[in-house]
Amino acid sequence: MCFNRVLRFPPTVQRCAGAFAKVKDSQRMSDEGKMDQEQVDGMKRRCRVVGFALQAEMNHFHKRRIVDFKRMMQSYLQQQILFYQRIGQQLEQTLHLYDTL
Repeated sequence: MCFNRVLRFPPTVQRCAGAFAKVKDSQRMSDEGKMDQEQVDGMKRRCRVVGFALQAEMNHFHKRRIVDFKRMMQSYLQQQILFYQRIGQQLEQTLHLYDTL
């Protein structure tokens, strides 16, 4: 699940970058008198909303990644502890076998 989210970021970032580029073009057109400033201001507001949404999505992704990594490491370490405890038990059993020789 986490991997799928990572794959979605590049296109989303590209769309956001494209939106910012359009705002720059619109501002240039407004400066040249080819576009109304109100339209440019509306585009800027929408572009900021898109940027904030992208930032929120990235923040959420990083928080989830931290939680997922913590759970994965805890599970891994618990299994390692059980594995080495079993090895220790088998070594103790082997040691006791030498008592009967």
